[in-house]
Amino acid sequence: VNASEYKPVMISIAEPVEGDMYKVVMNSSANGARPTSDKWTFLQARDISLIHKLDVGKYIVVPRIMPLDDPIEPVPYVLGMICNKEVGNGDVSVMFKRLDAGNRVFENFPKFEPELMEVEQPVQYQKRAPGEGFPMTQMGEELL
Repeated sequence: VNASEYKPVMISIAEPVEGDMYKVVMNSSANGARPTSDKWTFLQARDISLIHKLDVGKYIVVPRIMPLDDPIEPVPYVLGMICNKEVGNGDVSVMFKRLDAGNRVFENFPKFEPELMEVEQPVQYQKRAPGEGFPMTQMGEELL
């Protein structure tokens, strides 16, 4: 598959700043180990990564597709997370939510009000428990 066949995408990570507002604190870049805090770069490739150690707190991970003139059809994607603690066992939790397509974050505003909504259907995810060789595939809306 040619890279030009992939839609330009970016991953943004936001954290709470004041009241109900969140601020984008990093975006993916051409170098996954060096995310940027001040550039919005959409990459056209099969894999996009953003490697960063997150402190304890609430974050919103926003996968994004570059807006084009053509109406965008839903594009399936996979987000991966590597943690030093088990996800869904009290220390680290993940909640699958969605943002309205008109949210300011999709217009590259660094601060936005997320107005998180429930996902329309359960999300398929995989979780590999410590010591296990392979992940288990499950469906749900959260890992607490």
